[in-house]
Amino acid sequence: MKTKLLLFFIFIFIKCSSQSIADIYKIDTDLIITKIIERNSAKVQKNYANKIVRQFKKPEMPLINTTPNEFEGLLVSMGADGMPNFKLKKIITKDDYEYFLLQSQNADPTEISDALKKKYNFDLLENILRDREKEKRYEYYQFTKPYFSKDHQKAYIEVEYYSAGMYGDGMAYILEKINGEWVIVRGLNLWIT
Repeated sequence: MKTKLLLFFIFIFIKCSSQSIADIYKIDTDLIITKIIERNSAKVQKNYANKIVRQFKKPEMPLINTTPNEFEGLLVSMGADGMPNFKLKKIITKDDYEYFLLQSQNADPTEISDALKKKYNFDLLENILRDREKEKRYEYYQFTKPYFSKDHQKAYIEVEYYSAGMYGDGMAYILEKINGEWVIVRGLNLWIT
């Protein structure tokens, strides 16, 4: 009987612990997305026409066929000359590679949180593309789920922006949690049209 009771309490503890970790990821994801919206002065609040795609997309970062050293090189800080500077502080390191790889294989739900949906204009990508075919023009953004470092103090996220016309770009952001607040420490241009 004591063994069953002990196992029951261990099960409850694990369940509560994993729930709180999931909540932390959800909260941090919301804070990161809000930080990027503010940084880009994106007019996606409920009183604007611009939108955010409801579903997260898969990041473009090549992880599967990358070595830990190559992974670290993708995220190294740029020097004043625009070239990678391996002497500057490394934000996300090769030690985080396995953890990023594990997160990339996670098939959790891909919807943005209800809290953000209440704050900003969201729609399904299919609806946004249908509007564009009907020549309803507005800007929209699509985010990836952030990948967190092992210590959960650093994050990587990508965002694609499409304007009302033909312009668009893709950016990646590296953020660091400093004094409990997510701070963008590096932006990477991924593509531009």
